[in-house]
Amino acid sequence: MSFTQTAGQGVAMAVQQLANQVGLQVTVQNPDYVQCGIGLPNGRKQLVHLMTAGNFGDQTVVQVWTPVVQMPAGGLPANVANGLLQENATFKIGGFGIRQVQGAALLMFYQNVVLESLSPQALMTTIGVVGSTGDQWEQKLGNSDMF
Repeated sequence: MSFTQTAGQGVAMAVQQLANQVGLQVTVQNPDYVQCGIGLPNGRKQLVHLMTAGNFGDQTVVQVWTPVVQMPAGGLPANVANGLLQENATFKIGGFGIRQVQGAALLMFYQNVVLESLSPQALMTTIGVVGSTGDQWEQKLGNSDMF
């Protein structure tokens, strides 16, 4: 069963309702933004963000994303950037992007989803895939557990 958003209801409330159905804990930051911390093997963790990405017609698009590493001042070296773009073509869910957060450019891993067609299980899968993939690349590129 998927969620049907009602007029005036924020993304956060809709995501929270879906998450509750599968026992997933989310923290509401504002009506259009929630966070979800996930535990990973070897004591690692990853923070996943879910926020409004706008509308497509009458449907709400939610961006599910996690930071991977802070971008270097001069940007990524060309060979790394090209490698990440090539990797994008291999992912079943998601891809790399860059997001500005509080004045810092972050390499992120993300997936956009249509809220109105999202089931509780699909939400859990998307958060799990985005979080675990972001963490894998955080280890490869940053060798830390910063996010």
